[in-house]
Amino acid sequence: MFITIVPDDFPAMVNASVTSSRSVHVQWNMIPHIFQNGIITKYEVTLSTNDENITEEAVELNITVGGLIPHTSYNITVRAFTRIGPGPSSTPIVIITIQDGMMIVNIVKLLLYFIIIYYHFICSSWPYFTASTTFEF
Repeated sequence: MFITIVPDDFPAMVNASVTSSRSVHVQWNMIPHIFQNGIITKYEVTLSTNDENITEEAVELNITVGGLIPHTSYNITVRAFTRIGPGPSSTPIVIITIQDGMMIVNIVKLLLYFIIIYYHFICSSWPYFTASTTFEF
């Protein structure tokens, strides 16, 4: 006889990455089958600061959570549910959202980097093009 109870373990390998100043993408691994104690119906992802808790539900092994505060530290935990209830929460991980406008600053820095690399490439190739080189159109 198969009895459904709550999961004995928490999702492992919880990982998060900042996607903007106001959102993060969280992903995790499935609980090993032996510790699931039934069918996992959903996951609950909680992002906590000293002032607030944000809780989102997911049915997949990842979620993007928005509505966050820029340049703020969040503790993130994930727990799995069976139809009976929740299992234990994962060990918290910490992520800090970026400041507003930092994504644009980083993109501009990256573009400038490629322009400099391209410039150095052209300058190092310059001896191949002399004043006597002619181009036909």
